[in-house]
Amino acid sequence: MEARQKYERSTADYRARLVANQNNDEACKEKRIVMQTALSDSDDAFCRSYGLQYGTISYVQCRENIEGAVNPAILTIQNNAPAR
Repeated sequence: MEARQKYERSTADYRARLVANQNNDEACKEKRIVMQTALSDSDDAFCRSYGLQYGTISYVQCRENIEGAVNPAILTIQNNAPAR
């Protein structure tokens, strides 16, 4: 009987952990969406700060360059570097 109780208790614990992990996964997804939105807004503000308008080729190139750069500050330095 003791083995059966241990089994039932461990099964209940396991199920509780599964539910907790599922809830944690949902929270992580929500945080990821919030971060992606914040980064997108930041990228938009960065490109508009140079006077670029949404929908123009220059704006698209700016956004593509940001996505390829690790840090927008690096992009600024690269763009302002003298031509060789």
